[in-house]
Amino acid sequence: MHVDYIAQPDTQLGRILSDMLDADPSASHVIFVSAFVSVQTIMRVKHQILDLKENGVNVRFVLGIDLGGTSQEVLKEILGWGIDIRIVKHRIPGHTFHPKLYLFKWADHATIIIGSNNITEGGFFGNYESAARIKYDLPQDSDAFGNACDELA
Repeated sequence: MHVDYIAQPDTQLGRILSDMLDADPSASHVIFVSAFVSVQTIMRVKHQILDLKENGVNVRFVLGIDLGGTSQEVLKEILGWGIDIRIVKHRIPGHTFHPKLYLFKWADHATIIIGSNNITEGGFFGNYESAARIKYDLPQDSDAFGNACDELA
């Protein structure tokens, strides 16, 4: 297992994720979790996500709607893609669904990125943001990766 850090705007998370979406071979599982999503940013990855789906990749988005950070327009767009979408609204007043997590799994390795980056133009490209990228070698790190997935589920 290896951990490194992404300090934006010097290194843009959007470019890192785009490269991972285009990886050859493709990941077998891709999960995006974000509190806020913008139309402009989701459209940047649309064709990559649809190509992965067409090639049998398990793609899931878990998106928050607290505080109005994700519009109906975004939700209608993504729901039209035919992928696994989970929409989350925190049930307790005064609390917010606020995680940002990006997971990619291949047969021989996996990556989890956890940080402050929402799926927005600022979050992916322009804002000062930070994230930790955890890389797992599989099967050697299977227990650690499995534990992380269990905790994050």
